[in-house]
Amino acid sequence: MSANQVAGVTPLEPVAVEGCGACAIQAESREVAREAGVPEAVAYANAEIRNHPHRAPVVTRQFPALGAAG
Repeated sequence: MSANQVAGVTPLEPVAVEGCGACAIQAESREVAREAGVPEAVAYANAEIRNHPHRAPVVTRQFPALGAAG
């Protein structure tokens, strides 16, 4: 039994981020792999979803040009 398993219970799978194409592809691949009985491919898709970088939206603010009358 691995450190991530307790009495036959596996850890939760990562959730694909809504609106992310890369996550959607991996989530679909994970389901296909699960239905085909290929646990290695399920684990790979989980790792890709978990490790895929997502950045918070960047908020920008426009400042007036120097010397501009305001």
